[in-house]
Amino acid sequence: MKNSTLKPVRLKAPLSMKQTKRTTLFSVALFALLMVTAALLASCEQVIQEEEIASIETILAGTPSATPTSTPTLTPTPTVGPTETPTPTLSPTPTPFPPTPTANPALRGFSFCNQATDTIVSGRFSGRLTDVMATGFPAFERITFAFDVAQGSAPVSAEAYCLSAYDFTLLTNEPVAPGPYVVQVELPNWLHDEAFEESVITETLTFTETRMISSVDFRYDETADVGAILTLAVAEPVPFRLSLSRDPQQIQIEVARSSPLVEASDQLTIPTGGDSIASPDPLIFLLDGDIWRIEQSGAAPLVVATPAATPTNQSQSRRRDGGAVNLTDSPEEEIAVAVSPDGSQIAFCRTQPGIDPLEMTFAVPGQLWIMEADGSNVRRLAQPGINCADPAFSPDGQMVAFSVDEQGLMPVQRSIWVVPAEGGRPERVAGDSEWSRFSPQWLNNETLVYPANAPDRRSTLFIQRLDNPGERDIGAGLLVGDRYQALGVPFVAPNGRTIAVTALHTESGQGTDLLLLDANGNQQDIIDEGYWARPLAWSDDGTLYYLTTACASTLIQDYSLHRRTTSGDDQVIAAGRSLGVLGDATATGTGLAYVAAARALPEPRGPGLIAPQSSSTIWFWNLESGVRGDLYNAERGIIEVTH
Repeated sequence: MKNSTLKPVRLKAPLSMKQTKRTTLFSVALFALLMVTAALLASCEQVIQEEEIASIETILAGTPSATPTSTPTLTPTPTVGPTETPTPTLSPTPTPFPPTPTANPALRGFSFCNQATDTIVSGRFSGRLTDVMATGFPAFERITFAFDVAQGSAPVSAEAYCLSAYDFTLLTNEPVAPGPYVVQVELPNWLHDEAFEESVITETLTFTETRMISSVDFRYDETADVGAILTLAVAEPVPFRLSLSRDPQQIQIEVARSSPLVEASDQLTIPTGGDSIASPDPLIFLLDGDIWRIEQSGAAPLVVATPAATPTNQSQSRRRDGGAVNLTDSPEEEIAVAVSPDGSQIAFCRTQPGIDPLEMTFAVPGQLWIMEADGSNVRRLAQPGINCADPAFSPDGQMVAFSVDEQGLMPVQRSIWVVPAEGGRPERVAGDSEWSRFSPQWLNNETLVYPANAPDRRSTLFIQRLDNPGERDIGAGLLVGDRYQALGVPFVAPNGRTIAVTALHTESGQGTDLLLLDANGNQQDIIDEGYWARPLAWSDDGTLYYLTTACASTLIQDYSLHRRTTSGDDQVIAAGRSLGVLGDATATGTGLAYVAAARALPEPRGPGLIAPQSSSTIWFWNLESGVRGDLYNAERGIIEVTH
């Protein structure tokens, strides 16, 4: 997907381009604070051996309707839920998954993945769009765009991806989407030359005979010298296929006539094993700028004491919502949280009231605070620089590491600080160079590991011993060669012996691998399954839970949840497809707590970034008993959960 400034246009033969207004599409986010993901996969190009039964319509764009077509009424997005599947257990024998339905041979090559023709890197092409045809088949519908390409020109090329109506309006600033879902076909290499001017294009072509595809819109940016977008309105979330015919040169976009997404598709969001579910440990999460707590199973209810009166916390009681208690309920915004290893204290970063840090592009003033696990004894711990982020307790709970923006300038340059949890003088342990350092993690009570970015887009990992000043760069060796271009946030096992970190592929659109390093930064193993691999949680016994996403898709997340033991035994314990996204997670007691949200940020699924306005749910899955259920439902995005 390319950034574009587009509005619909109406052209008649002979054509003259009308002025269009700019609206910005979007830049795909990959790592929070790290890199922007380019997200398009290779084309799916298969031959379909199916008898054509109906020639529906040949549309000559030179004869558009005299009156504009009305935009189809949006229908609610179908609810996609998970299946009643056998529950995985800790038994050595993996729990079987539901059988995969037999694929329709007529839909070979159809998928939800973002797609591109193999000519996309061939350069700009000069061509005249001569015809647009809609055709129906038993299993799918096809739109064909025919081109007359100039002699000596590069071949026609295109990229395609699917969006929900919500994401479409968010990315284009259009008031409504043309349909509940859209398939965007981008032609980023189409020159705006004389052949383009002579093309047969209309603002909207409406199809009455097709069931799944209702219309196609044409957009381009008149201020640019290249590029156009064809938008197909689609009734349901269905697989599609983009292909290119070379003689004559035609782009074909085909969509299935039925959706494979059903209630059984998303295994991680269906209750199993009974109606009662509770986490064995208290869970702490961030919601709407407050810190909340969910009680553990069988524990006495949290005593809701009157919070200590402070200039920033004058509440007289704590707000409850179902099984959760709001520990802060302050006018300020709590933006990051960490729980001490013994569960007795909570450190957090707090900003001034009235500012949503998720919507800011600059440093929001804030300080490091700490309180008891029940929300009492709230006190400021440190206030160096402009703001704080990424608090983390040392394994013995005596120190808190955090990152600080000391200048508040762009580009952001952060440094690493530590402060005693009982209070004292904060100390900078890394900073004063071109690198912006953030998200510190403890390897032991004296050693930190953290990522860093440079203004020229370089990325690395540093290890810093508090008793021996001087950083050691362990990331540079991982980025040697042409496989990886950047590293994500390190994820340290409880015993400090293993570091899991995502590594972004150099090749555009190819996602990440998950690297496993020892405490010295030496690579132990590599997990390179699917498009995107990311760590979710470490259990106390060193088991790693991680998620893989099959392909880059701006519509669904086709995921597999893995459990990897210290012996290297790797087992898929859940798999499914979701129109939503799996966010933060934490391993607690005998199971896994995780956040599932209805909407991700409009980007290829994989990083797990939840849209702030999305509804979200905290789930707990007891992997010993097989019981899985929801603990807490929120109308907005829960951005962090821990214990």
